[in-house]
Amino acid sequence: MDILLVDDNETDRLLMARELRRELAGATVVEVGASGEFDEALRRPGYDAAVIDYALGWARGTELLPRIKVCYPGCAVVMVSGVVGEDVAVEAMKAGLDDYLMKKGGWHGLLGATVAQNVARKQRINASLVAPELYVRLFDRVPVGVCHCTPDGIILEANPTFSHLVHAGTARGHALSEYIHGDIGDLMIGSAAVEVQVRGEENGWLLAKLQKVQSSGGGLQSFECVFAEITQQKRTQFNLETTIKEKEILLHELYHRVNNNLQVILTFIQGAGPRMHDDADRQVLLEVASRVRSIAMMQDQLYRSGDLTRVDLGAYLRLLARTMTEGIDVTATVDVVPLSVPVDKAISLGLAANEIILNCLKHAFRGVEHPRIDIILRPLSDDEALLTIHDNGVGFVVGAAPTHRHGGFGMKMIGALARQAKATLDISMDTGTRITLRFPISSMANQ
Repeated sequence: MDILLVDDNETDRLLMARELRRELAGATVVEVGASGEFDEALRRPGYDAAVIDYALGWARGTELLPRIKVCYPGCAVVMVSGVVGEDVAVEAMKAGLDDYLMKKGGWHGLLGATVAQNVARKQRINASLVAPELYVRLFDRVPVGVCHCTPDGIILEANPTFSHLVHAGTARGHALSEYIHGDIGDLMIGSAAVEVQVRGEENGWLLAKLQKVQSSGGGLQSFECVFAEITQQKRTQFNLETTIKEKEILLHELYHRVNNNLQVILTFIQGAGPRMHDDADRQVLLEVASRVRSIAMMQDQLYRSGDLTRVDLGAYLRLLARTMTEGIDVTATVDVVPLSVPVDKAISLGLAANEIILNCLKHAFRGVEHPRIDIILRPLSDDEALLTIHDNGVGFVVGAAPTHRHGGFGMKMIGALARQAKATLDISMDTGTRITLRFPISSMANQ
């Protein structure tokens, strides 16, 4: 604490200085006994308190009071005197004096407590004066709209930013619903901030947050409302959503046309088959047709699902098995679960399944009385699944490597498609041939 002590009586001044330092630990006391010293002391940065004698040889203490108050508005000033009457003390207190102490028996012992008490009171007063000033300054300058409303939505106070956001002159006394769509009740549903639209030609958007103010009795007293400008964000969001919808429409149209083109190609291939006289050439053409049909089925499922990024692999395998065994004496049992797979991985796995089934139909069932193909799809975890295709056919040719089955082209293609899908390929002999593909479900672009 910094204290200015003004008294031209050296004995009294020394006694007061000693008492102040004793009572107020750590206090710095600047002693003044003459006019020049007082002028010099007023050049210091600041004082928490000033103790001035009323009857000085060179001035009255009441004459020094205004100068101290001008230089240090927050300083607590205590006057001491052995001659001043109450009338003079009252007039001095009206002029800004905080307290006075008569120089009568034992007065030195009261000085420290008097100064401490007045400094504390002055700090409380200063804080109470500064806080509203800071609040008003913040209220007026904060870059978001703020208003205070009655429970029925009448605006009691609004800052300039709010008036600017809702294009209002003086909002006080008007209903909040005059400026935004919806009323207080609508905005108070839930505790989260809500988006509201400004009334008027510009149709701006605001993010609103309302807070209830309770009365001392616990009832609803008023609402504090805060509004932030989000018009530009809403316009950006609208433009982005419009662009996405347009792209989705274009993408759907593209998939539709690709599917139609694949069907045309398939028709050409199927039409060319009967005109071929060589059985081997006809078989090659049928295999090509099967592969094209597999891709066309995937495209058609994508188009019909509405989701152009993922495919239900289980549904696709069920359709593939039915299509490839339709009209022939082969039983296909399909045990699959719905499994949403990214389209890039689904195409590779679908083509691999097509190739495995095609190999089964072409090579596995010579001499088999009741040919059967089992297709099983099961998830192993949240991001891994297992596809198993098992036939009860003749198995591999003795001594042939699994990747070179009867010429090897089909198995090489299966291996390439498995690698493309990041799948682990396993081939085993188990009352026929069992081929498993263990694959991650996530998109290949993320791996």
